Amino acid sequence: ELLAAVQSVLQLPPPPPWKRGIDKKGRIYFYDSVARVSSWSHPMQPQHAALCDAFRRVRGAAEGDQLAVAAAEMQMRQQQAEAELALWRQVVPGDGTQCYFYRADTLETSWESPQS
Repeated sequence: ELLAAVQSVLQLPPPPPWKRGIDKKGRIYFYDSVARVSSWSHPMQPQHAALCDAFRRVRGAAEGDQLAVAAAEMQMRQQQAEAELALWRQVVPGDGTQCYFYRADTLETSWESPQS
């Protein structure tokens, strides 16, 4: 059941600001309208690959060690997510306009908090 859930990630719509498109030859592509980049790969593909790898490590562990391996995987993912969130900064303009968020390493901006 878990493997099926992991495999279904790539069937989900891409996260904003990504959009799914189909070219003239009927091939699926993905387009980020903010960064103005396109890709043949689903934008969640790296996360999908990481989940598959984690699943394989848990399944490959000795039966008595699977819970510990799963816990270590979850802790590592949490640390990675926290590190990524730490790259975002909130900007509150002095003129009273709406605050926004930017990511320090890529200079990506968003009106929505990355924590939402």
